Amino acid sequence: MGSLHIYEEHLGQAEDLTSVTASAVMPDLTTPWRGFDDLLGQVAARDATGHPGWNMMSETLRSYRLWKDGARDQAWQVADKIDGPLGEALIAWYGELNNRARTCPTRETARTR
Repeated sequence: MGSLHIYEEHLGQAEDLTSVTASAVMPDLTTPWRGFDDLLGQVAARDATGHPGWNMMSETLRSYRLWKDGARDQAWQVADKIDGPLGEALIAWYGELNNRARTCPTRETARTR
């Protein structure tokens, strides 16, 4: 997720999304508006939230921060434990980053798996 925001003029449309059923592949991210800022703060801080879907988001951010900080082995380990599409996408992204690093001589080579 690159951006998670809602403009005031879209609040009605966002409210309509609360009736949408989540995919069986990934837990829904339904949460009441009250406390939503606190929840997003927990996710941004990469803390456990007590909600499976938001915990996956938090772990995804934690893994990617490790990757960006150069702790590639730790990032892979965290990503390997994220179930469902987020974990799969993150592992695929790390593979892509490794491929790009191998084909670009000016970049430091990312550790391959």
